[in-house]
Amino acid sequence: MTNEEEADVPLTANDDATAAADQTEVDKHWGSIVKDIVTIGKALFCIITTLKAAFQWRKSDMKMAKPASALLMFNALIVALVTIYKHTSKTIAPLFFLQALSNYSAYLTFIVLLTYVDNEKIATIRKKWSKLLAGMHVAWWLVIIIGTVLCKCKDRAVYPISFVVSDLLFFATYYFLG
Repeated sequence: MTNEEEADVPLTANDDATAAADQTEVDKHWGSIVKDIVTIGKALFCIITTLKAAFQWRKSDMKMAKPASALLMFNALIVALVTIYKHTSKTIAPLFFLQALSNYSAYLTFIVLLTYVDNEKIATIRKKWSKLLAGMHVAWWLVIIIGTVLCKCKDRAVYPISFVVSDLLFFATYYFLG
């Protein structure tokens, strides 16, 4: 059988069971255990330092202190959820959800800076873009929700269209706001 013919043969439940057994063996290997320990350690370091920064922002009297703190906490939550995902589910929808939230976080960073920095130029831009920014929030949540529901791998398309749409919105955000 050629590789092309093999691609047309559907996977069976037995193939899934074999793949799961193989993955279990990989997970038991010492190298995999070391990788997991390092991954969890890096995630904990990132979460702890991000939360420390969030609490430092709370002490500030700057206008953007609370939104910056909230954004940092949101990012720490994303890191925690990604770490949990890496060690539990291997389904694609949660991965898409987390990737889309990460992209949305970058947009929120822009919003915090644009909304809470005291500068005349930025205030002018903020007024000009207020409707577009509100529309972008709606677009992001539509992509996140609909993309998560529709996110599935298919035989010939292992990279779901949901990821493409999220990535396009990510780049469109900067195109429209640039």
